[in-house]
Amino acid sequence: MNTVRPPRAQRLRPRGDGVTQPTTTVELFFDLVYVFAITQLSHLILDDPSVAGIGRAAFLLLIVWWAWIYTTWMVNWFDPGSPAVRAVLTGVMLASLLMAAALPGAFGADGTLFAAAYVVLQVGRNAAAALLLRRGEPLRDIFERLVGWSAVSGALWLAGSALPGDRRLLLWVPAVVLDLCAPAAGYWLPGRGRAATSDYDIEGGHFTERCEAFIIIALGESIVVTGATAAGAGLDATVVLCLGVAFLETAALWWLYFGVMAERSREVMRTCADPGRLARDAYTYLHLPIVAGVIAVAVGDDLLIKEPGRALHGAGLAMVLGGPALYLIGEALFRLRLTGSMSTERLAVAALLLALAPAGGRLSALALSAVVAAVLSALALWELRGTRARPAGDQTGARHGRARGACRRSSTSSPPTGGNDIMKIVVIGGSGRVGGSVVRRLVARGHDPVPASPSTGVDTITGEGLADVMAGADAVVDVSNAPVWEDDAVREFFTTSTRNLLAAEREAGVGHHLAVSIVGCDRLPDSGYLRAKVAQEAEIEAGGIPYTILRATQFFEFLAQIVDSGAEGDQRVRLSNGLMQLVAADDVAATVAELATGGPVGGHVELGGPEALGIDAWARRLFTTTGDQREVVSDPHARYFGTELTGDELTPGDGARIGATDYETWWAAHMETQR
Repeated sequence: MNTVRPPRAQRLRPRGDGVTQPTTTVELFFDLVYVFAITQLSHLILDDPSVAGIGRAAFLLLIVWWAWIYTTWMVNWFDPGSPAVRAVLTGVMLASLLMAAALPGAFGADGTLFAAAYVVLQVGRNAAAALLLRRGEPLRDIFERLVGWSAVSGALWLAGSALPGDRRLLLWVPAVVLDLCAPAAGYWLPGRGRAATSDYDIEGGHFTERCEAFIIIALGESIVVTGATAAGAGLDATVVLCLGVAFLETAALWWLYFGVMAERSREVMRTCADPGRLARDAYTYLHLPIVAGVIAVAVGDDLLIKEPGRALHGAGLAMVLGGPALYLIGEALFRLRLTGSMSTERLAVAALLLALAPAGGRLSALALSAVVAAVLSALALWELRGTRARPAGDQTGARHGRARGACRRSSTSSPPTGGNDIMKIVVIGGSGRVGGSVVRRLVARGHDPVPASPSTGVDTITGEGLADVMAGADAVVDVSNAPVWEDDAVREFFTTSTRNLLAAEREAGVGHHLAVSIVGCDRLPDSGYLRAKVAQEAEIEAGGIPYTILRATQFFEFLAQIVDSGAEGDQRVRLSNGLMQLVAADDVAATVAELATGGPVGGHVELGGPEALGIDAWARRLFTTTGDQREVVSDPHARYFGTELTGDELTPGDGARIGATDYETWWAAHMETQR
C-alpha cells in the first residue's frame, strides 16, 4: 500500500496487511460478564411475561448490547496485552458486572446502581482511552467525541434514576435515543463536525469474530437455560423430547448464522474499503434484532419444557414464533447491508412463522415448537444445498461483487473478458484499503483475483501458503504495507517479503510482478521508510520476473493523518511547505487493476493527483472543509515523517499519469459514504 504511516502507540494494536489480530483471552474473560447479563434478561421475561415486562427487557437489552459493542470497538484498536489497557478493561468488567447484577431491579430499588454502573462504564472507558493516546493521535479525536456524547447521555441516565419506577423512562428513553443516534451522527461536535467512518481504521476480521462470539454467548445461554430447566423438571421421556426439540431449534439458528454467512462476512469486512461503516451498520445496529431473537427463543424453549402439553398464548406465543422470526429478519437485514443481497428465503420463513400465530394458539407447546424447529432446520438444509450447488467461480463473483455493493464504492471498469483471457491474479495485501478495491475491480473486469494475506493463510515473511496461492497465477500484485515502523525492521519486511514472493513466482512460472511504491522514495534518503521502498524496488529489478513498479503519490485518505503528524498541542499544526500531489486511493486501485491485466513495463510508472500544493496549504484546505480551528504554521524545516522537504520531491515527473479525482470530488464522495 502506498502510505507512510507513523508508528502506533505501544498501547494500540499493530496495523498492516502483514498483521493478524486474534481474539485474546482478556476479551474472552470479559465476555463472561455478558453471559450473566443475557441470562438476567431471559429471566426478566420469564418472571414477567406481560407486554410491559417484555418491553422493559427489550429496553435493557439495548443497554447491555451498547455497553458490550462499544468495548468491542475499543479493543479492536487497543492491545489488551498492554498493562494499561488491561487495567481499563478490568474496570469496565467490574462496571459491567454491577450493571448486569442490577438489571432485575433497574426499574426498582437498583435503578441508581444500574444507571451509575452504565455511565461509569461508558464515560470512564472513553475517557481512559482518550488519555491513553497522545495528542495528535487520530483515535484520540474519536474518543474525545465519545466522551462528549456519553457524558450528555450519562447526565440523563443519572437524572432518570432518581425518578420512581417506569417514570424513569421519561429521561432514559431520550438517553437511549442519544446513544443510538451517536454513531449515525458521526459523533458530531461543534467546531469539529462529523467523524468519518473511513478514519476508524478497524481490523474487519477481528471485529467480525468478536460479534460472532456474542452470538455464541446468546445461543449458549439458550442451551444453559433449557438444560437447567429440563434438569429441574425431571428427565422423563416428555422432557427429554422437549429438550431435543429445543436443541434442534438452537442448532438451526447457529447453522443459519455460521454455516453460510460467517466466512463471507469475514471476507467482506477484510476487503471492504470502509470496514468502519459496515461495522457500524451491519454489526453495531443490525445485530441487535438477531440477539433479541435468540433471547426470545431461549424464553420460548423454557416455556416449552415447563408446560409442553399446554397451548401457548400471548407472550409465550410471541416468544416461540416471534423470536425466530425476529432473528431471521435481523439476519436478512444484516446480509442485505453486508453483501447487497436480500435473503428472500429468510424473510419468507419469518412471514410463515408469524402466519402460524392463529393456528399456534390451538397447538400444544411441544407440537408448535417442533414445527418451528423443523421449519428452521429445513431452511438451514436448503441453504446448505444451495451453497454446495453453486459453482466455484460463482462463489468468487458473489463474494466480491456483493462486497462492492455493500461498501458503496463506485468504479469504472472495462467489460468482462471471456474465455482464455481470464487471468488469475494474486493480490498480496488484498485485505487492505487499496488491495480490496483492486480485487473488486479485477472481478468487474472478469478476472479471477485471489486476495492473499495472513488472514487468508498466506504469509510473505515465513513463506507459508505462497506455493499454493501462486499455482496457476498469471500475475502478482503487491500492495502490502509493513506492520512495523523502525528503520531496520521496515526494510527487513519489504526485502524479505519481496524475495519470498519472487522466489515463489519463479517456481510457479508467474509472468508479471506489479508492486506499488511511492513517488519520491529515491529522492528522500533521510526517511527510513522510503529507503525501505527503494530497497524493495531493487529486489524487484534484480529478481528475474518481468515487472512493473507503480510509484504513486500520497492518498487523499491519509491527509488528516499527515496533518496531525505535525500537531503541536490542540491549537496548531506545524507543517512543511514542500509540495504534495495527493491522489485518490480509488484512482490508484484503478491504475493497479489496469496495469495488472496488461504486460509488464519493465520499469516505473508514476501516478499523481491533479493538483500540487504545499503540505501546509493542503492542511488549510482540509481545515476549511472540516471547520477545524487549529492554526497552520508553515515551516520549511518541518519534517515529513523523518525527512525535510526542499521542494517537489513528493510530486511525479513529466509523463506521469494523473488521477481524475480532485479534492472536491473526493471529499464529496467521502462524505457520501458517511451518510
